[in-house]
Amino acid sequence: MPSTPQIVWTSRGFLWCGLATLAFGILFGVRRVIAIERWSAATGEVVQASLEYGTSVEGSDMWAAKISVRWRAGSQEIDRVFDQWGSSSDKGRYARIVDHYRVGSKTEVRYDPSKPANAYIEARYTPPFFLLPLLLGLGGSLFAALGFCIGLLPRRG
Repeated sequence: MPSTPQIVWTSRGFLWCGLATLAFGILFGVRRVIAIERWSAATGEVVQASLEYGTSVEGSDMWAAKISVRWRAGSQEIDRVFDQWGSSSDKGRYARIVDHYRVGSKTEVRYDPSKPANAYIEARYTPPFFLLPLLLGLGGSLFAALGFCIGLLPRRG
């Protein structure tokens, strides 16, 4: 059985790591809510939409929906490519995203007025919107609980 100092440091490490991950998940979610609720809105025009194939660093096959959108932020014209990557088994999903954004179609852009290139297209509350904050929050909670439980283990003198 580990010594008392090892148990104490292990439990504290898990607890703090878990709480930090939980906080990051919450902050990430809050940032996205602020983008939807407070950032400026503009109507963007899709100038290019493509389905692209690539490989990950690990060598896995991947597909991406790449959507190029142009909009005006005050007197400044912004061009930005929004891309979303996924596994090769999701090719149909990314093809549907590309089909949704036809060249010449209009889409809502939410952008940070102080950095207009920092933007989301069609930012809205959908299940994927909450997925990463939820996963980070759950993972952080599990780590924090594990750290708490390790701290309850009997200690050897």
